[in-house]
Amino acid sequence: MRGSLSQVLDYSWDYVTSLFWARYPNPYASHVLHEDVLERFLIDDHTLYTKRILVKRGFGNIPFWLRKLLANRKELIIEESIIDLEKKEILTKTRNFGGLARYAVMTEDCHYVPMLREPSSTQINRHFELQSSLGVKVLHPLWSFLKRRYTNSAERSLQGYRFICQQFAGQIDSHPSTVSSPSKIAHRLKDFTLNKRPRLLHAQAGSENPD
Repeated sequence: MRGSLSQVLDYSWDYVTSLFWARYPNPYASHVLHEDVLERFLIDDHTLYTKRILVKRGFGNIPFWLRKLLANRKELIIEESIIDLEKKEILTKTRNFGGLARYAVMTEDCHYVPMLREPSSTQINRHFELQSSLGVKVLHPLWSFLKRRYTNSAERSLQGYRFICQQFAGQIDSHPSTVSSPSKIAHRLKDFTLNKRPRLLHAQAGSENPD
């Protein structure tokens, strides 16, 4: 069971990428409780691999019959990303683990690229898939619920990213205590990608396929 959707951010890929690590917190992501980097290293001198864990608030209002499956109040997500400054693309893969993963795993692949006809904007292509061994009578209603929830979540994610872009651009009020200037973040990301290597992963920096 799979689906896809496309979104557009009215900001350049370079600008959007400079704020990739500043997406949270934002007013549309109050459900994101915690984020932490598990692994990070250079694939080459212009490509950065990162693996993170995100802790999100649970599934909210869910149908009564689903409560046994989705009883956990916390949702655990693994996010892997590759930022390629030369190709100008961000690839991310996310998947759930923990309570729900015993019954079903929802994966998402995201691709951030400059729009072909409008390079000053960024296109986000999302593909999602549900894998489960549950019986059809449960699986189809579960898919319907998760697909609807995913669509709503993707829209909130876009609104949150747009808010951060507007905030750093000075188009809305910013909060210096929670964010930095876009130029500083862009410089920090580029500097890390081109010059720095985590000591523990130094030997893996040249590998083509991150573990």
